[in-house]
Amino acid sequence: MFNLVDVDRRINSTRDLCYTQMGKDAGVEAAYIEYEVKSNCANLPENTLDAYPCGSDHTPSPMASRIPVEAETILDSPSARLTAVSVSVRAGHTIAFLGDSKGNLHKVFLGPNGEVEEYSVITIQPNAAISSDLILDQKEEHLFIMTHNMLQKRPVAECQQHPDCYSCLLAHDPYCGWCVLEGKCVLQSECTRGNQAGQWLWSFDMEQQCLTVQDLIPSNISSEESRMVRL
Repeated sequence: MFNLVDVDRRINSTRDLCYTQMGKDAGVEAAYIEYEVKSNCANLPENTLDAYPCGSDHTPSPMASRIPVEAETILDSPSARLTAVSVSVRAGHTIAFLGDSKGNLHKVFLGPNGEVEEYSVITIQPNAAISSDLILDQKEEHLFIMTHNMLQKRPVAECQQHPDCYSCLLAHDPYCGWCVLEGKCVLQSECTRGNQAGQWLWSFDMEQQCLTVQDLIPSNISSEESRMVRL
């Protein structure tokens, strides 16, 4: 996974070298003009960088770097080629939606410490590549998925598919959680007391457990009697 800070830094370095150093860094070519365009990097004054911070004067002559940005693979897909990606951030958590060449949608959780877990794979259209135009709606609640002959609007989370606490937590869906008092698997925003401790059990928390009644005092009373019961 590429860090955008590293990508931005390399883009800026490539632009600066091509503007003011003939594309060379310590005498070695590090930047050049791409696509066989009949143009070359220049040796312009350094104030050119302030005048054209985005490289707009070189739009007809796209600059490229000889030095690649390197990163480690965090997710391998040996069975199919990845063809689309869309990313959403919800409550500080990053979720990537990946389409592949065999018509599958992969849902991947990207943790703050580099941990990665693919928590769901959904077949959208067998053997039909997911288009690169994988788009979230404005509220990031739905995903628009396209193949060569189909368009599907799908919610980013399908918590309602999990009818009980155990299946809800087993799903490990970072969008979902078990709303204790309402007895249903929902988004935290849909749980009345979801912001209170112990009221919304996050599905992706591996240590989370469903609540169980271990003791009941008194253990039995008459149906006609009203008494306080302690759990």
